[in-house]
Amino acid sequence: MRGVLELPKPIEKATANKLAAGRPQFVGFVADGETEQLLQECLPQLGLGRGTIIRGGIAKAVEHLGQHRSPNILVVDISGVDLPLTKVNELADVCEPGVTMRG
Repeated sequence: MRGVLELPKPIEKATANKLAAGRPQFVGFVADGETEQLLQECLPQLGLGRGTIIRGGIAKAVEHLGQHRSPNILVVDISGVDLPLTKVNELADVCEPGVTMRG
């Protein structure tokens, strides 16, 4: 079985031309320190360098991306979230086209 990080789920169908200049390559939003550490260990294996990891899970992701550029690749921790599909839809509403979300 493949891990969640290996199965990208595009919010919107991406094309090579949609990868806009000035957008961060990778941002992850996690709920706890253990997940943060695991993600930091995986980033180099995925060829993403250090990336940016922010604590706060999907609620923080919605808040942050409502005010900042969307990354090309977004990882969001939805563990323990009530109605995760509703939250993912809220997140999709604040993301720019072409973001690949992995949750």
